[in-house]
Amino acid sequence: MQINKLSAFLFIMPVLVSGCKKGEQGLPGTANVQYSDWFTPANYTVTTKFGTINLDYTQAVPGITQDILDKGTVLVYGKLNGYAITLWPTDQTAQLPIQVYYHIGTATNIDTWSALPVVGKLRINLVSSANAYNSDQAISHNHAFRYVIIPGGVKLGLVNKGSISTLDYAGLCNTLQIPQ
Repeated sequence: MQINKLSAFLFIMPVLVSGCKKGEQGLPGTANVQYSDWFTPANYTVTTKFGTINLDYTQAVPGITQDILDKGTVLVYGKLNGYAITLWPTDQTAQLPIQVYYHIGTATNIDTWSALPVVGKLRINLVSSANAYNSDQAISHNHAFRYVIIPGGVKLGLVNKGSISTLDYAGLCNTLQIPQ
């Protein structure tokens, strides 16, 4: 059933786009997007939750407001430069969460890096599946992170949420910002 809806959407999309009238104005852009410099945590707080060791670093980020959390997006990227380049190439960038797999002896370990934005703060978290890091000194301090804050713009919706054929044509054209 889901595939049929997707197929119908992909089929009807060109028809919808070609039906956009010349002269319709597009939605406002995202001129208020903010991004940070790369930051390297100096120290991590070590806690144990349900037998799992967590390493956390909290960065103050005044730009993360309740409105951003409710209507916008916070993206977090990492350069995990503390690993051997065979595990993570120097300056390779990826969006969190990131998982890095490697062996400790004969056991496989999975390091999972994640981010939790809350009002005014961004928490970077590391969990090792083998509890490999039991102190702040056990982890490299060469890992770097940055965030991008994207405020919400205009809320989009369907005219009738149950049917793809009743999309709001003007809203779709404005969203796609069809060239005039």
